[in-house]
Amino acid sequence: MLSRKLAFGPNLGAIAEIHFETPDVGHVLDDLLLVLKRGERSTRCVVSVKSNRRLTKAGFNTESVHDA
Repeated sequence: MLSRKLAFGPNLGAIAEIHFETPDVGHVLDDLLLVLKRGERSTRCVVSVKSNRRLTKAGFNTESVHDA
């Protein structure tokens, strides 16, 4: 990602910015905000990284449902 390669393909462009823990801008459940740029166009990609299993065959766990 940091090598400026097109991690999400040529249509979205290269990753120009990486923001961590961004609840202050409305991304309460997300851990990363990636800003991809291709020319003048910007695309935001939010990523949620969890260390435990939150989705199983039975559905989302109680903590995930509460957070949402």
